[in-house]
Order: sequence, then structure tokens, then C-alpha cells
Amino acid sequence: MIFISTRYFILIHHDKEKLKKALAFIQNELENTYKLKLNINKTKIVDSREGFTFLGYHYRVINNKTITSLIKSNRYKIRKKIINTTNQYKNNKKTFEQAFCSIQTYLNNYKYGSKMYVKRLVERYWFDEFRK
Repeated sequence: MIFISTRYFILIHHDKEKLKKALAFIQNELENTYKLKLNINKTKIVDSREGFTFLGYHYRVINNKTITSLIKSNRYKIRKKIINTTNQYKNNKKTFEQAFCSIQTYLNNYKYGSKMYVKRLVERYWFDEFRK
């Protein structure tokens, strides 16, 4: 299985030797054809139980289930932005519609692996403000 982003890609296979051959081929192709180099610090072959981080999420496989969770730095950023949006609304720097749309963006964009975490943040910092 291959996941591709504009600058990143992930190969998933059960045979480590095939992954090593694929890595060597990709590295050779990038260097010879495109004059690009892989970032050795970010390029690795890992066991699926150990997991890997990709685009702000940590992925790992436990009992044949893929577990997805937000990395800690993203959790902090989301919390900070929700609090900031709430404060901007309370200080009349954002309309209710603008603030509500921002909050809904967090609820809808972070559904995978962190839905309950983001929902609790929104409950605590957004909805609780209106219950007072």
C-alpha cells in the first residue's frame, strides 16, 4: 500500500527486505533522475506496532487495527486556537458566525483518532462559555 502527499510518501508491506529494496530504488531514482536527496532523519523502516508519525498523526497497528492519534504538539495548538477563538468572540473581534465556523472546522477536521479529545476541548472552552 502506498500513501502519497505532495512531498511525502509511505510504503506499507509485510516484508522488510522488499521495503529495503524499494527504499534503495527510490533513493537511487531520486538522486540520479531528479537530483534530489532523501532526508535520512525522516526516512526509516519501522514495525507497524511501533508506528510512525505522518502529517500530524501517529499511526500504529495493534491487534490488526490501525490506531490513529494526534501528536502532542498538535493537541496543544488546537487547544490554544479554540481558546483564542472563544476570546476573540467574547471581545467582539469575531462575529458569532465566524467563531462558530472556526469551532466547527476543528470538530470536523479532527474526526480521526482524536475526535473525543477535540470534542472535549470545544465543550470546555466554547460551549461552557454560553452555559454560564
